[in-house]
Amino acid sequence: MDKFRYARDQFRLIRSLLDQYGMEAALRAIGFCQRSRLYSANTMRDYLEHQAALSRQTQPLPAIPAIPVDDPKYHVTTQKRPVSAYAKVGDSRC
Repeated sequence: MDKFRYARDQFRLIRSLLDQYGMEAALRAIGFCQRSRLYSANTMRDYLEHQAALSRQTQPLPAIPAIPVDDPKYHVTTQKRPVSAYAKVGDSRC
């Protein structure tokens, strides 16, 4: 820790990270910080957030139910207008 006057804030952040990510993940983050010689709770937080993002990427996506294409409510026909109807809207003389 570079600035000892911020020790209380650092310990509070570490405590909240323990509550949020658990003891095992927090110890891995502390090990990373020690190996990297980065002594900051903010670095620990960044490591844990990064690891959480990586684990979310590797989880399979939930199955999306297929749309029943035989159901008539999925077959909608929209009204078709001639282009001249839209040209009248843009005409300021109307």
